[in-house]
Amino acid sequence: MDSLLHRMNKSDRFVADKLKFDYKEKLKLKELLNGAYTIQPTFNGTWISDNEITYIRENGDFVILDVLTANITVIIYAHLMKQHEVVRATLSSNRQVVLFSSQIKNIFRHSTLARYRLYHLSTNRVIDLRPNEVTTNVHLQIAQWGPRDAQLVFVYRNNLYYMPEPELGRIVQLTNETNRYVYSAIADWIYEEEILASEKAFWWSKDGTRIAYAQFNDTLVEFQEFPWYGDSINHDTQYLDQVKIKYPKVSQKHKAHRSIVVN
Repeated sequence: MDSLLHRMNKSDRFVADKLKFDYKEKLKLKELLNGAYTIQPTFNGTWISDNEITYIRENGDFVILDVLTANITVIIYAHLMKQHEVVRATLSSNRQVVLFSSQIKNIFRHSTLARYRLYHLSTNRVIDLRPNEVTTNVHLQIAQWGPRDAQLVFVYRNNLYYMPEPELGRIVQLTNETNRYVYSAIADWIYEEEILASEKAFWWSKDGTRIAYAQFNDTLVEFQEFPWYGDSINHDTQYLDQVKIKYPKVSQKHKAHRSIVVN
């Protein structure tokens, strides 16, 4: 392992040097609960197998790291990542397509809006990810690969969409809610902040044949206002503004919630 680390460039050693373990230490429940082992936000790695991680290197390359051999394989070089303004990248289960995320906008603590593109490794073709009825590239709430082949789901305007095969371009709309206070497969504010600690409210079956998602109906929930001070550097947000969110409280009308499984 030491010889492998010596041959690696400095920007990758922060990953590989963590692989040198010559002892085993028991995990404590307290440490798991308080986030002691939470991965640092500066590292963007994603497991794709028992011994492989994809991540974006400091130089901008999108790579696969084999944690057993410390071997690094470049999937997409930095110049192409820069060309498409990629902030995040994830690899499909069949390793044929890469999902690009760019122009990411933060909403609340965990939720974002982003533009997504699909990059086909065999043809170098790049296509925008969006619903069939939308003609321009738009910001989606979330997009994620499934566990099989290159199946993909995404959420746009609180509705869930499914793409079985990016090569064919066919997109199936799984929900069709027009009420802006009904959230399908995406968490509303209270669930994002207090329950799920994530914007994501859908879960794949292991074999990719089913997807379960939660739906939240906040229609009857009252609004709570809070002050928004904005950014002092931005002249457009120097003055106090009021933001309203649906906020359920004790003894008041609460949201309706249900879980749905799609085959």
